[in-house]
Amino acid sequence: MFDISFGDEAPQLQDEGYATQLGEIVLGDYRDTFLAPLDQWSVTEYRKSWLEAAEQLVAGADRSGFFTQANWMRWVLYREGEKVFVQEHILFELDVDTHVLIKTPAHLIRDRRTTDDDDGEAVSEWEITMAAVRDFVARAKSRELEARTPS
Repeated sequence: MFDISFGDEAPQLQDEGYATQLGEIVLGDYRDTFLAPLDQWSVTEYRKSWLEAAEQLVAGADRSGFFTQANWMRWVLYREGEKVFVQEHILFELDVDTHVLIKTPAHLIRDRRTTDDDDGEAVSEWEITMAAVRDFVARAKSRELEARTPS
C-alpha cells in the first residue's frame, strides 16, 4: 500500500501566521503524519505535485520526490524494477533556490544511499511496490475527477 493524502480537517493556523494542512503518508504497514504549510503551495498544488511525481515513476523514471513541505521536506522514491525504496529527505538552501516553486524536482534527487555519509549508519528506508504506486495514481485520478464533477 502506498498513499499520500490530506484529511478532511480544516487548515490549522500556526503561531507564525500561516496555515497548515494535516496529511498522512502510508508506506505498507508504516504510517506517518505531517503538517504541510500552505504559505507557498495550496492543498491542490500539493496533490497535483504528488500525482505528477507518481506518474513519473509509472512512466519509467528511476526516482521522484513527493513534497510534504513545499521546497523543503520530501519523501523520495527510488524505483528498481518493480520495487520502490522510500526515504525522507530534507532540502537545504545549498540544494535549491527556495524562492523558486518546484513541483517534482527529480534533477535534485541524489542517487540512493543506504548509509549516512557522516557515520555510516543505515538510512531509514521503506519498501513498496510499483503496483502500489500504480494504485495510488488510479485513486488520485479518481479523486481529482470527483472533485471536478459537479454534484
